Amino acid sequence: MEALDEADIRLISALRKNSRATISELAEACGLSRPTVKKKLENLVKMGIITRFTVKLGACPRKRVNQLALLIKCGDDMVEELAANNNVDWIVRVMGDRYLVKLTFCELEDLRKFTDEIQIKLDVLEFLPVLGVIKDERRNIYPMFDVEYRCEMCNKITKNPVVLEEDIKDHLFCSEECKSKFPSERSAVSQTS
Repeated sequence: MEALDEADIRLISALRKNSRATISELAEACGLSRPTVKKKLENLVKMGIITRFTVKLGACPRKRVNQLALLIKCGDDMVEELAANNNVDWIVRVMGDRYLVKLTFCELEDLRKFTDEIQIKLDVLEFLPVLGVIKDERRNIYPMFDVEYRCEMCNKITKNPVVLEEDIKDHLFCSEECKSKFPSERSAVSQTS
C-alpha cells in the first residue's frame, strides 16, 4: 500500500467535512487542480481507504435540540481547535482571554461526552443551558464597537473591518483587497507547512 501524502490527508479531511462535495469544491478546499483531485480520489478508492461517499445525518438534522453555551478562559490555539468542531455554532471573545461558545448537539449523550472532555482541556468558567434563540442573524457587528482590529493579511489596524465569514470563524481585514488575497495566501501557507 502506498503512503499517503499531505495532499491525500487534506483531501480526506475535506471529504470528512462534506462527503458530497464536487471535484471543483474539493480542489478549491485542498489547493489542488481538479485532475489531481480526481486521480487522488480514484487512488484512495482503489487502495480501500475510501470505501463509499455518503452523508451521515444526525438524529435531528433540521432541528437540533441540545444547546449549551460555555464561558471559557483559554488561548488562541484552543479557540482554533474549538472552531473546527462541527457542534460549535459560534465563538465570541467577550474579554481578554475569555470566550462565549455556543454549541448544538443532536444527541444528549454527545453533549455530555463533549462537556466531560472539554473540562480536561480548558478552564470552563460557566456552563449555560440555551433555552431558546430569540434572534440568530449573522451580520457585521464589528463597527458597532469602538475597538481596533488587526488585519489578518497585512497587520494594519482598523476600526471598521471587512469581514470574511467562514462557518463559525470570522476573518477580519482592513480592505476588500486584503480580503480577496486571503484564500490564496492561506492555501499557499498550508501547502508549505
